[in-house]
Amino acid sequence: MWSRCGWMVRVSLVLVVVGIFALSGTEVSAKVCGGEIACACGDRVAGDAVLEEDLLGCRGNGLRLREDATLDCQGHGVTGSGSGWGITLNRTRGAEVRNCLVAEFATGIRLRGGSGNLVEANEVIGNTRYGIELAQQTVANRIYQNLVDDSGDEGVHVGSGADWNILMHNDIRDSGSENVYLLDAQHVFLIANNISSGGSAAIYMKHVVNSALILNSIEDRIVHVRGASHGNAFVVNFLKGAGYVFDAYNESSGRARVASGWSAPTGNRVIGGRVTGAKTCVRFSGASSNSVEGLVAEGCTSSRSTTKGGLAASGNSLSFS
Repeated sequence: MWSRCGWMVRVSLVLVVVGIFALSGTEVSAKVCGGEIACACGDRVAGDAVLEEDLLGCRGNGLRLREDATLDCQGHGVTGSGSGWGITLNRTRGAEVRNCLVAEFATGIRLRGGSGNLVEANEVIGNTRYGIELAQQTVANRIYQNLVDDSGDEGVHVGSGADWNILMHNDIRDSGSENVYLLDAQHVFLIANNISSGGSAAIYMKHVVNSALILNSIEDRIVHVRGASHGNAFVVNFLKGAGYVFDAYNESSGRARVASGWSAPTGNRVIGGRVTGAKTCVRFSGASSNSVEGLVAEGCTSSRSTTKGGLAASGNSLSFS
C-alpha cells in the first residue's frame, strides 16, 4: 500500500499528465476488454484484465466489470475529472477488483446490485463524493485491505438493503463527512479497520440491524448509532478522542423497513474494548435497553443519558472495567 506522501505525489503527477495529455482520457469507442485486449476509459471488463499502464483523466466513467470478471491494475491508476464512477460493478456477481489507484471521480468504486464481489488492496483517493459505495441492495461483498482517503462526502457508503457485507482490514480516513455510513442495512460486519479523522462521525449507523463492529481502531470522531438500530454488537473496539453515541432519530422519508416518526436504538451491546480521551465515553439520547459490558473508560465521563423526541433513555445496563 502507498504511504500518505506517496499517494499525494502519485495523484499530483497524474493530474499534471492529464493536463498535458487531456485527450488521452476521451472515451472514443467503448469496447469489451480483457485478456489480450487492453482496457481504456469507458470499457467493459470481461474475463481477466490486467492494466499495463495508467488510464488518465477519464471523461465520465472509468471501467465497468461484467459477471465473474477480474481487474488487476498492478498499482496503475484509473483517474477521472471529478464526475462519474471510477470502477463500477453494476448488478455484477463474483467479480474482483484489486491493486487499483482510483482517484478524482465522483465515486471511486461503486457496487450496485449483484453479489459476492471482492474489492481488495485498492487505493481510493480524492473522489468528490464517495470512496466506495454499496448501493441498490448489493449483498455478500467483501471489502478488504483498501485505503480510502480524502473522500468529499463519505469514505464508504453502505446503502439501504446492502446486507451481509464485510469490511475488513481497511484504512478509512479524512472524509469530508462520515468515514463509514451504514444506512438501513442488516448483517454488516466491520472487522479490524483503522478509521480516523473526517468531518463528522467515524462510523454513522442509522436503522442498522444485527450487525457487528469488531476489533476496529477508531480515532477523533464518534461511533454514532441512530434510529431503529437494534441487535448490533460492538466488540473489543478501541476508540481514542471520541466515544459511542446512541441517539433517537425522527424518520421522515418513509423507508420500507422503518416507520416514520421517532425511533431509538435498543438491544445493542458494547462488549469490552476501550474509550480514551473522549468527553463522554457512552452517551444515550432517547435510547433504551442497551448494554455496556466490560468497557474500559479512561479520561472521560463514563456515561450520560438524556431524553430526546419524547423518548427516555431508560433501562440501559452499564458495567465498566
